[in-house]
Amino acid sequence: MYFRKKEFVQAAEGTKRQIELLEKELCLLNPGMIVCRKRGNRTFYSEGTPDGEKGITKDKRRIRE
Repeated sequence: MYFRKKEFVQAAEGTKRQIELLEKELCLLNPGMIVCRKRGNRTFYSEGTPDGEKGITKDKRRIRE
């Protein structure tokens, strides 16, 4: 399968737009809100803080709360 440069540029621009939208959404999270992400077979958990996010994947008690 062959791709043209134009298709790669369009795909890259679409990906950039998605990243920008996700970053805006993360900024709107209330402190204490839990964020769940999947990478491959693994699930990662973060908690929204006023300064950004704090990873809490290993803190099972905090995730259940």
